[in-house]
Amino acid sequence: MRIATYNVNGVNGRLPVLLRWLEGVKPDIVCLQELKAEPAQIPEVCKVADYHAFWHGMRAYSGVSLHIRKGAFETQPVFRHPAFDMESRIVQAELGDLVVASERAGFEWAYHKTGLSGAESSTFFLPRLVGFRKAMELVLLNPRLGAEEARELGLVNRVWPMERFEEETMALAQRLAGGPTGAYAVAKNLLNQAAGVDRLDYHLDQELQHLVRTADGPEFAEGLAAFFERRAPVFGEPVTEAIP
Repeated sequence: MRIATYNVNGVNGRLPVLLRWLEGVKPDIVCLQELKAEPAQIPEVCKVADYHAFWHGMRAYSGVSLHIRKGAFETQPVFRHPAFDMESRIVQAELGDLVVASERAGFEWAYHKTGLSGAESSTFFLPRLVGFRKAMELVLLNPRLGAEEARELGLVNRVWPMERFEEETMALAQRLAGGPTGAYAVAKNLLNQAAGVDRLDYHLDQELQHLVRTADGPEFAEGLAAFFERRAPVFGEPVTEAIP
């Protein structure tokens, strides 16, 4: 599985370079940033026949697209664009419901290092995956987890060595594809409803509002400075203000 990301800085002006890159790299998943084009201006490269594609753009500013090679997954991706993203910076794809990792993978809650509150639906899914108390521990104490620890907590379903990773992943996909996919779809919808996933858009809106608020505060300023200076952050006095 090959996943690639590319900041094109204006997709219409870099078509030849982008096409050569796609032909040479042949990624299974492509994430493009800074399209700088309205939907009607998105060129045919964003609609390549070999890829499922979804994009969100605006004239001369930002813009993102996501491309998933047809046949890379047994199921067709479900694309989403969060309603709160007014600057064309986020697109999402739902591809299956099992998570696999290699033995080399590591997991940690990195937001606290820069004094931020969390984003990308992390505060929505984390307590649902590991439980409320364990989620609190991961966020407040930030232990770095190995792949097996993540599996034991329920963050991933399978862990395989690198030399067998692609083989095992394909075998799992084929097993799912050979099952009762219609019944799977109904069961998945029911499980999503039970887990409150239908409230995800509302939670993402709240998450973004609080992220913006914390990014405008002194803790983020200190965290960012510490990151660039390659030192541990010193956050100072505890913040006691009420959270709206």
